Amino acid sequence: MLIANLTGFWQVPCASQADRDTTWLMRKFRLWRHALLVSACLTLLSACDSTLVNPQVPPPGSESYQDGYLNGCPSGFADAGRDGYETSYFKDKMRFANEPDYRKGWNEGYAACFEEDRRHPKRLGF
Repeated sequence: MLIANLTGFWQVPCASQADRDTTWLMRKFRLWRHALLVSACLTLLSACDSTLVNPQVPPPGSESYQDGYLNGCPSGFADAGRDGYETSYFKDKMRFANEPDYRKGWNEGYAACFEEDRRHPKRLGF
């Protein structure tokens, strides 16, 4: 009898099954709420893309690279269908074939501006 009393003395009263289920559900709800909040914040941050391309300001590089970039960027806009650039496609074929810096600048300018129009299309009259 003494052992039974000591065992009962040290036992902590348990919560009912309903209380445990409610606590578990509340934890799950908080976890999902935090996950949703983090997901929303990341979505908003990814929408704030600050990598807009200015076709008149080439990135740093050699003069040949910058010339190529300045020719390739409007060409990318032209191929992407951006309004105002319909007749802007230009590639100096001799320099493209003979100057690696010009070729690299033209390719990077073309790709940057083509992708820029895909991400942020600008159409007149809409």
